[in-house]
Amino acid sequence: MYSRAQGAARDAYRIVVNRSTGVVWFSPNHYTDFYRL
Repeated sequence: MYSRAQGAARDAYRIVVNRSTGVVWFSPNHYTDFYRL
């Protein structure tokens, strides 16, 4: 499991998929930062 940033919610991790392009993004801190997968 991922270690959480201090103060981050338990479910702060997000995976976002752009259905029109198929591009997948990962956000480890509830949409503050995004990383393309």
